[in-house]
Amino acid sequence: MNFKKKTVKLRCIDLKDDACRITTKAETDDLVVSINDLGVLNSPYLIKKNENLIIVCGFRRIAACKRLGMSDIAARILDPDTKKNRLRKAGDSR
Repeated sequence: MNFKKKTVKLRCIDLKDDACRITTKAETDDLVVSINDLGVLNSPYLIKKNENLIIVCGFRRIAACKRLGMSDIAARILDPDTKKNRLRKAGDSR
């Protein structure tokens, strides 16, 4: 899977688009503590859709970063030509 590592503004991520979400767990308390202590250890995967970035993998990490008041996050930006079935596999790779 082709991607580029990039620091992005959290405000540029569409948090409402959950087309790639495969988990229903939304609780972030554990991640808030972890990210506050250690930072984000595994960068989320994002892909460009229209003018925004959407989350492929890392919904809870991004939500925890927002709760912590962070404005930027290091992310993996997937190539826009990545097929949907490969996106689902990226989400499963946690």
